[in-house]
Amino acid sequence: MAVSSRGTAQTSEAPFAAEADGVDIDVHAFEVGLYQFIDAREPQLFQNIAEKKQLDDQLKGTLNAVVKAFAATFAASKATAA
Repeated sequence: MAVSSRGTAQTSEAPFAAEADGVDIDVHAFEVGLYQFIDAREPQLFQNIAEKKQLDDQLKGTLNAVVKAFAATFAASKATAA
């Protein structure tokens, strides 16, 4: 198993699936998409977390907002694909 620069495991195993709010989710696709979304929308987020070595209220707010925004986008893309 390899580890990416963000500390996430990269395996050749089948992706993990889960269900949230009654929607089946490919966790791997969600994770990859989330990182891409953060890189595009908040490119300094991971660097700021690494530099501060803690999640202050500002970072928590930014992280929460970007995850919610991506989750809505991800859910909408899965709904239109179905």
